[in-house]
Amino acid sequence: MSSSHAIFNLQPLYEMFLAERTRWILWVPFCLAIGAVIYFQLTAEPSLWLTTLLLLLGGIQAFFAHRTDHILWRIVSIVFLLGVVGFASGHLRTLRMDAPVLEYEMWGVYVSGQIEEIQPLPKADRIILANVDMDRLDADKTPKKIRLQSYHFKDKFDVGDFVRVKAVLRPPPGPVAPGEFDFQRMAYFMQLGAIGFTLGEPTLLAHPPQLYLTQKIEQLRHKIGEKARDTLEDPATGAVAAALMTGQRTSIPKDDLQAFRDAGLSHLLAISGLHMGLITGLIFTALRTLMCCFPGFALRHPVKKIAAVGALIGGLFYLLIAGAPVPTQRAFIMIMLVFIAVLLDRKGISLRLVAFAAMVILLYSPEKVLNPGFQMSFMAVTALISAYEVFNPKLQAWRNNGGPMRKAGIYLLAIIVTTLVAELATISLGIHHFNRVTTYNIVANLVAMPVVVFWVMPFIIVSFLAFPLGLAEWPLKLVGQGLDIIIEMSHHVTAWDGAVILVPKLPGWGIFLILFGILWLCLWKHRWRLAGCVPVVIGLTAIPLHHHPDVLISESARLVGVRDTAGRVFLTTTRAEKFTSDIWLESFGEADKHWMKDEVVSPMTCDFSACIYQKNSTHIAVVFHEAALREECERSNLVVSTIPVKADCPTFFIDQQQVNKYGSHAIWLEKGQPRTKSVAQVRGIRPWTAE
Repeated sequence: MSSSHAIFNLQPLYEMFLAERTRWILWVPFCLAIGAVIYFQLTAEPSLWLTTLLLLLGGIQAFFAHRTDHILWRIVSIVFLLGVVGFASGHLRTLRMDAPVLEYEMWGVYVSGQIEEIQPLPKADRIILANVDMDRLDADKTPKKIRLQSYHFKDKFDVGDFVRVKAVLRPPPGPVAPGEFDFQRMAYFMQLGAIGFTLGEPTLLAHPPQLYLTQKIEQLRHKIGEKARDTLEDPATGAVAAALMTGQRTSIPKDDLQAFRDAGLSHLLAISGLHMGLITGLIFTALRTLMCCFPGFALRHPVKKIAAVGALIGGLFYLLIAGAPVPTQRAFIMIMLVFIAVLLDRKGISLRLVAFAAMVILLYSPEKVLNPGFQMSFMAVTALISAYEVFNPKLQAWRNNGGPMRKAGIYLLAIIVTTLVAELATISLGIHHFNRVTTYNIVANLVAMPVVVFWVMPFIIVSFLAFPLGLAEWPLKLVGQGLDIIIEMSHHVTAWDGAVILVPKLPGWGIFLILFGILWLCLWKHRWRLAGCVPVVIGLTAIPLHHHPDVLISESARLVGVRDTAGRVFLTTTRAEKFTSDIWLESFGEADKHWMKDEVVSPMTCDFSACIYQKNSTHIAVVFHEAALREECERSNLVVSTIPVKADCPTFFIDQQQVNKYGSHAIWLEKGQPRTKSVAQVRGIRPWTAE
């Protein structure tokens, strides 16, 4: 009895939990995020009454729990309340962002609106129009914003102009497969009700009588980006410079963008803590040094605090010019708190800053919890600060007792450690969202980081300062020289064998366990933090254990993919719907596309009307023509028809009409009848789904 009691004695764990009291607050964003994720994963929209009832219930039980001395009950009640708050913030945000969405495709429709944003592409422009008016559509059904791709906007119009143009429009598309990225949901929270392209030259209706502050900022942002692209002759260099200055990455050529990703340098293109820290840090150091050059002024005034205010203003400017994406918002909130701490003579960097930044974003824009940028940014910075807490005292002591060579060695070691920590914290997210692991990112960052820190970012600051004076060309050219080194190096690294390892998509339960385990390792201080390794290991087993679909069918039914026993994917076409097929292959961890009718490599038997294949004792038929329907319906276990099935088909089948109505389908070949899942089943009926 006593030995059994000893085995299940939880008192030591309870005492460790109490000893970590000061770290409890770090889990607040996690609780909010769980509540928001639950809301967004529902397949039916909850009523406002239910959300209100949950909030009342959470508040009441937290109130009564707080009046007791039972610590665990109080903790559980607060966790429940925070989860409900996250759930409610998601619901309220959905109600707040509700706007009309185009219900069907429209060809040759005349559209007028005000240019809200111009996103340059390598060979065209992407335009966001607001205050939209459309022919042949009532005002209450007209989208609030639309996105158009055009070859006729460049250098002819500016942000704020009112234009009219003939266009082809369609509703925002849904996921290309069940469980894949949902552009339709993202568009809903951008109030983007239609996408398409222009037909012919737009007509200028009017210049704006006056611009709002946000429009002036967007106009300045566009001009700075154009200046960078025009000054630097190489398209890739100019596009990367514009991305670092304005956050607009859309003009970066596809090959160069992929090289950055495969070299493990994509974090350089997303304006985040690195860029914000360098910008504000350099401004702070420059202002403080300048004021200290005047001893009389420095003795009479708090130069450190004045420099902190100047750095804050510079950081706010950079946030606005960068378009305020999630990583930049997180970075600015943290930097703001650091400099406020300087003003109040307090300690700056801590995990509480990360928690506060996450709470602000989750409460204001809870849909960002599903954004890869939000997830990777916060996981990386949480892991880095946690590692900083552990290793900084030892590194600081080693640095203080050494000369220039040791300090240089510590700097290089810091780059290696930073890259390793950030990679380990985000590698699972990279697998989940992008299905790839980069292997030479430490080498790439050892070359790129010094160039960015000591060359590129300082001259970007000079370029910002010189822009109003019309003198931005010479510092921009220096920025370009530094970026040329990074771009060339990224292509060299990606050319090495094994630079990228393609990995099948991690399922939801696997990524949750891994992220929870990493947070457990990072947010606690005592030895029990090591228990976080357990969910990480269990989560990693999801990669080999997860059974991926055997057959995928696109929303149009023109593209069908069949996976053979070796994992290769065979497609009905390798030319049409390339974006969809690329996403399918990435989710399977495959690089090569194969045509079903390729007699050399395909295991399928094909003619003009159908392709047939035997897998796991299941006879599969992909039918293209009515001539094969009757025969395959009689002898096959599964018929996938790219045309409507009009006659009776006694076997299990999915045809064009079903996928047109319910979206892309995934099929698993199991014993007995095949198991299917459609996009409509996964998403249900929500405000952002097309009913």
